[in-house]
Amino acid sequence: MPSAAETRNTFVTRALEQISHQCGSQKKWSQVKASSLYVLKYLKDPSNQQASPGTVLSLSFVPLRLAVESKACKIIEIALGCLQKLMEYSCIPGDMKWSPPKLDGTESWMKAVKERHDKLKSNNPDDESNLLISQIVTTISDVSSNFTHDGVQLQMIKALLTSVSSPGCDIHGSTLKMAVRNTYNIYILATNVTNQTTAKASLKHMVNIVFQRMESVKQVVSPTFVSSTPPGTPVRIGNSSIASTSGIALTNRSLSESSQVVVEDDLWLKEMVKVIVDKALVEVSAEEAQTDEDILNQDEDPTLDSKKESFDFNRALAERLATAAKKQPVGTAPVPVLAQRGSSKNVLHNVDDAHVADKLSFPSRFHKDAYLLFWSFCKLSDKQVPDTAQEDSIELKSKMLSLELLYNLLSKSGPTFQSSENFIRVVKRNLCLSLLQNCVSPVTSVFKISLHIFLALIQNFKEHLKREIGVFFTNVFFVILESSNSSTSQKMLVIHVIFKICDTPQTLVDIFVNYDCDLESINIFEVIVNNLSRILKARSSSNSIELLKQEQDMRLHALRALVTILRSIVLWTEKFDEAATPQVKSSTDAAEDEPSPFQATEVGDQLTTEEDDDEVEKALAFKKEMRELMSLFKKNPKKGMELFWANKVVEKDAKKTAQFFRETPGLSKIAIGEYLGVIKPFNQEVLAHFVESFDFANLEIDEAVRLFLGAFKINGEASVIDNTMEKFAEMFTKANQQAFPNASTAYVLSFSIIMLHTDAHSAHIKDKMTKEEFMRNNKGIDEGKSLPEQMLSDIYDRVTSTPFMLQGGDKEDELEPANKKDKKKTGVMVNLVDVFSSDDKKRAANYVAESRAMLQKTKELIVSKNDDRSNHFFHASKLGSVKPMFERGWEAMLPAFSVLLEQCGSDQQPIIDLCLEGFKRGVHISCLFFLDVQRDAFVSALSKLTFLNNYREIEHKNIKSIRVLIDIATTEGNRLRSSWYAVLRCISQLEKLQLLGAGAKPDFAFLEVEKTNAGHKVSRDEKSRMKQLEVLNSMTVANQIDEVAISRIYSSTAELSSEAIVYFVKHLCEVSMEEIEHSSPPRMFSLQKIIEIADINMGRIRFVWGQLWEHITKHFCRIGTNENLSVSMFGIDSLRQLATKFLEKRELANYNFQRDFLKPFEQIFQGTNSIIIKELIVRCITQMVHGKSPQIKSGWKAICTVLSLAAGDQTEQIIVLAYDVVGHIMDNIFGLVVAADAFIDAVNTLTAFACNQLCKSIASQAINQLTQCADYLVNGLVIEGTEPEEQKKIFIIPQTETVCSSDQRALKVWFPVLTGLSSDATQHPDVEIRLLALNGLFDVLKKHGGLFSTAMWKIILSGAVFPIFDNALCDVTPPACSASSDSEAKKSSLIINVGLTYTVDLFSQFYTALQPHLSEVLSIVINSVVKATPQGVFDHGLVSLVDLICNHNVNTNRSDFYALIFGEDRKREVETESSSKFGEEDWEIVSSRISSGFSKLAASEEKGFAPRLQKLIQVQGMVIRRFSHLWEQKVLISMLECFNIVTDCRDPGPVEESIKVHLESLSKLNCEDGRHIETARPRLYSLLSSVLSSHSSHRPEILNSTIDVLVSLPKDEFSATLSLFYPCMLTLIDGSQDERTRVATKEYFAMVGKYQLSIPVINGVVKATDECEAGEDGSGSQ
Repeated sequence: MPSAAETRNTFVTRALEQISHQCGSQKKWSQVKASSLYVLKYLKDPSNQQASPGTVLSLSFVPLRLAVESKACKIIEIALGCLQKLMEYSCIPGDMKWSPPKLDGTESWMKAVKERHDKLKSNNPDDESNLLISQIVTTISDVSSNFTHDGVQLQMIKALLTSVSSPGCDIHGSTLKMAVRNTYNIYILATNVTNQTTAKASLKHMVNIVFQRMESVKQVVSPTFVSSTPPGTPVRIGNSSIASTSGIALTNRSLSESSQVVVEDDLWLKEMVKVIVDKALVEVSAEEAQTDEDILNQDEDPTLDSKKESFDFNRALAERLATAAKKQPVGTAPVPVLAQRGSSKNVLHNVDDAHVADKLSFPSRFHKDAYLLFWSFCKLSDKQVPDTAQEDSIELKSKMLSLELLYNLLSKSGPTFQSSENFIRVVKRNLCLSLLQNCVSPVTSVFKISLHIFLALIQNFKEHLKREIGVFFTNVFFVILESSNSSTSQKMLVIHVIFKICDTPQTLVDIFVNYDCDLESINIFEVIVNNLSRILKARSSSNSIELLKQEQDMRLHALRALVTILRSIVLWTEKFDEAATPQVKSSTDAAEDEPSPFQATEVGDQLTTEEDDDEVEKALAFKKEMRELMSLFKKNPKKGMELFWANKVVEKDAKKTAQFFRETPGLSKIAIGEYLGVIKPFNQEVLAHFVESFDFANLEIDEAVRLFLGAFKINGEASVIDNTMEKFAEMFTKANQQAFPNASTAYVLSFSIIMLHTDAHSAHIKDKMTKEEFMRNNKGIDEGKSLPEQMLSDIYDRVTSTPFMLQGGDKEDELEPANKKDKKKTGVMVNLVDVFSSDDKKRAANYVAESRAMLQKTKELIVSKNDDRSNHFFHASKLGSVKPMFERGWEAMLPAFSVLLEQCGSDQQPIIDLCLEGFKRGVHISCLFFLDVQRDAFVSALSKLTFLNNYREIEHKNIKSIRVLIDIATTEGNRLRSSWYAVLRCISQLEKLQLLGAGAKPDFAFLEVEKTNAGHKVSRDEKSRMKQLEVLNSMTVANQIDEVAISRIYSSTAELSSEAIVYFVKHLCEVSMEEIEHSSPPRMFSLQKIIEIADINMGRIRFVWGQLWEHITKHFCRIGTNENLSVSMFGIDSLRQLATKFLEKRELANYNFQRDFLKPFEQIFQGTNSIIIKELIVRCITQMVHGKSPQIKSGWKAICTVLSLAAGDQTEQIIVLAYDVVGHIMDNIFGLVVAADAFIDAVNTLTAFACNQLCKSIASQAINQLTQCADYLVNGLVIEGTEPEEQKKIFIIPQTETVCSSDQRALKVWFPVLTGLSSDATQHPDVEIRLLALNGLFDVLKKHGGLFSTAMWKIILSGAVFPIFDNALCDVTPPACSASSDSEAKKSSLIINVGLTYTVDLFSQFYTALQPHLSEVLSIVINSVVKATPQGVFDHGLVSLVDLICNHNVNTNRSDFYALIFGEDRKREVETESSSKFGEEDWEIVSSRISSGFSKLAASEEKGFAPRLQKLIQVQGMVIRRFSHLWEQKVLISMLECFNIVTDCRDPGPVEESIKVHLESLSKLNCEDGRHIETARPRLYSLLSSVLSSHSSHRPEILNSTIDVLVSLPKDEFSATLSLFYPCMLTLIDGSQDERTRVATKEYFAMVGKYQLSIPVINGVVKATDECEAGEDGSGSQ
């Protein structure tokens, strides 16, 4: 293999041989030929084979340099080709020193070489010119100033590109810039298109290599230069290794290749250049073929190079070697020099200020090289270009090339470039100003590339350019969009920039977070959306086809940008859905995933700050609140500050308020000046603190005034200015004691400066103040002395040159100037009309003037300083960041989509697609964040645009709207919520049209009475038009809408979430009801779908299914009670089908889903009056009972409820039909009912049938079945199975000896049975049924009463037994008795009599359990005695009372009682023997109840009460006489006290009977049982005394009876009563008019005398005694 030296010598030898051959014998090239032969001889001399590489290369360079300077094109090409090969194969190391060769000859060429070497050699050993590679590049560069030959230029480009790209050359600094500069110049000055495109491509490749090297050495170089690394150390660049500059680097070709490779090198080099040329030519052709619209629509870079500029030359060469390359002919004629074409100035040299970089520090020479190039391009791009410059002018070509190079660098910038402070500084100070100037350029190409550079800045440098980006948006782009003077192409290009920004989700969200959420910034995102929306909604009045096309194009691009915003928001959300996706790609670049050649790591990680979702919303709310407060503060500073204090934005403190004025951005400086100018203590205190907040140290006084007045606008009143400037002068003097020790001097001078500023910058003042006048005005102001003239002169110059500007302040005034210029033209809608209607030339001239003013103000904003807080950039990283974005923009987006879609024609397919995509993505975002209002608005608007709900022709755009709506329903179903109504309503109308298309009867046939909005009937012509439209629409829909897609919406509901399916069913029911109520005839489409949905979703969890069925139930209830019988029957039958399917599902224990499912039958039955519907429901129940009884569980409850309702119906047919089901249940499957815990419901159903008044036989059967249910409770029942061995016996309640009231389960099942029989016995109108129920009730109680505890009996008596008597007594008790018929009274009397008998017998049978309820039982008996009007009831009540008493005493004969009650003719000999006897407590109860009976009868005013009371008294007396021997004294006393009540009776009969019974009882007691005398006597005498005192005056018979009793008493007993009766006798003996009474009284006194009793000392006693004695004497004498 050849060595490196052999390869080098081969290249040189071949080149020199060709050069000498080309020189021939011509004298002018003799030096070239001689030097070539000399070097050839030297190289071929074997003795020189060991010479050093430096010596050989220095000597070889001599003829090559002379060849380059020969001005012969062919010779120059050969020499340049040789140099290019040597550099490519790294034969010339970058650090090799250049030493002039020692030439000992005396030939002329040797002398010339020596002289040149002496001039070029530098004495500085570190000078780059001492390097051989530098000399070579210089030599190559010298050719560009003399030759314009195409071949020479092409060879120069190759050589210069190799010098930069070859790793072994390693050129830096001025040498690098020389190579780049000459390539730059070749492009600018070349006339050949191929050379121009090759130069541009090579130049971009050079720049890419420089910056790629900088990015690559980021992690391998030390802070010092690369030259500090040892020779041969590889430096990593991309996928190849670069050797250190101290050694020879490896090339991308091996130096050990065979000689054949060297021979083929010419072909390789030419092919490489040809690849570059061909690529550039293709790009140029494509660029020339592109229109502005194509540029706007493209997704690639706007420059000639694509993102794949750094292609693989080896790979490209391999493709090119397949075909032979054509060689260009070699020209030998001399070519004219550049001077002959015109200017030969070095374009890039004009910005060659290397000293700028010398003041900065760089990590390596690579960084410095990149910095110098970037800074140079920025300066080149900032050069002014005349507005009239031609496209091929040097100035415009230079600017465009520099801008393209800048875009190439910025769009592919790597992390080092993006984070370096040096580069960021250049971007801010140079590039932004250059970009600002170019962005307002009237040259479209400059404007276009500038916008794309701005895009690159946003993409890669937004972290550092927050203020600058905001200024560009507000003062450039928005102004262009809103200006009527900007051209259509400019507006479209701005819209394209907005589109590209919005196309990157991260950038879009970052803009929103950093500007719309920042108090100091304008709402960029919101303004973008509003402007785009206004463009879409604007209407042009132009009739020009061309202008209309431009308008449509602009709208299309605005619409595209608006939709892209939604698309990016969606992509942002998908970023969080796909955990494996680290970064969200733009929609247009999603398929292109090629990394930048520079980028190695993420950009600006150290600068990012993650925002929280809540923080974003809080920031938006705070900004909105602050903007409102600031707006009010601007209108009224006083009220505004009060609100600031009230909302606790700032404390009401003078110092903090001043600080608030200084630090709060956006506050109106004018309002601040107004507030500080108020002459009030607090305002002046704020002003003092405000002035103190400034730092005036080391400032000139005019600079201090500029700073001070930049913070607020001082009030124009003299007093305010005077007061303000006094405080300023005081503060300035404190900060600058040496310069201005006297405050008055500072005050006067500052005041003078303000006057000078007003004079210099006021347009109303024509005669301006001169410098001399200013100096004269300020003469002697320093305590009689004058200030230095130079200082005053400088102040004058500074003030007059630059006006004072308010810094910061109200963003609405400073950042939106376009909105303040002309209130008549503030919107894009007006400006859009102006754009398409005004004169182009006039508009262009106005735009130039407008852009100059805009440029000046924007420059001031960019260069103005601001605090770090306003430049702090936040990187959005949360999902919730886009929610407030959408909330801010949707109100502008929705009308734009709706209006545009409605107005556009069906041929405008791109607009239709974009609008529908906007709708679709808007719905998706709304659903994603559960924004109900926004989602409903989008879906509702889209549904209206389908034209399904009105009589309008359905076009292609409406069909697409329908498809999008269907797609939304399919993809967003889980989040549509209330929007399902609009979707399902459209689907309903769609199905209607599809039916019409299939031949069904259309709706227009039923529009006979339909009215228009005016209230008139639809005319015949209108009907015909509607008919045609409907038919046409039906055909359109049938042909273009896929029915499968519609069916899929319903069939896929099983995949909906639990919440979504509830919303779906709810709104499907609403649509179904709308179909039924508002269609004629009613439509059943949605109702059928409800059945399908219910069937499909039966498998959902029970909680969800319960919610679904709740809505379906309400719907079926409304349908089942619909006035249209067909609708109701269809609904019920549908419900039956669902129920049948649902009952097939197994229900777990303790669940009630079947019951809820069957509940609609119950509700429909209750709500309808139709017999047909009721019969249909009963038959549905019958079918379910007969077919699905084994599967029915909780459904039995609902079935029983429906049957109970049927039992209460007024149609016998319904009752009979329903009872057939009951009979089947009771006879065959009652065990299933009991097993399903529906026993109580079944009992209630039987009770309902027992109470029916239409079918007596059914009622009697139901009563018998109720009594049978009681047997089931005790004995259990058998459940029949399919096989005999499957039969099993179950018990409804656990089997126990006693049923207690605490056993709730037993109580719940027993009580309905007993109360059912009781209610039937009470309420049924038929007495036979009532008696049957009464017999059944007491049979059950007698049969099973032994199971009940005392407490249970209490519940039974109060709930089942006693209500019978209460209701019956109401019918036989006045006044109800007089109102009721005799038949009713007889029925009730019969019930009472039978009931009393059963009750007494029951009490006797279960005395032990019922004894505690004796009082209640006696109350029933006594009430029947004292309340009932019929005599039979009274008599039977007395009999029951007697039986109740006698049943509990041994050997009691009741004949006397019966004789007393019924008379001697009905006397019966009845004796009973009871094992249980009344105790003392029982007798007390008896006494109490009888006493209550006496009270009620004695107080009664009814006719005929007296005989009943007398009979009751007699019974009482008989009881006392019969059973008193069993009583204790307490009971006897209680029995005797009963007669006290009777004494108040107005009728004498009961009273006399009472006395009689009393006396008889006393006599009986006195004779038979003396032990009661002592106890009974006081009670008896007290009773007689009270009776005598109350009734003796008008009831002589009572007195006579009493006296008869008294005189018959023994002496001792008579004496004991003397104190009670003697005073009464004294009163009666004189006052009574009855002779018999007087006689009886005298008889009493006679007994007193007879017994010689002591007379009480009272008035009249002696007289009475005397009278008595006289009477006795008289009688005796007689």
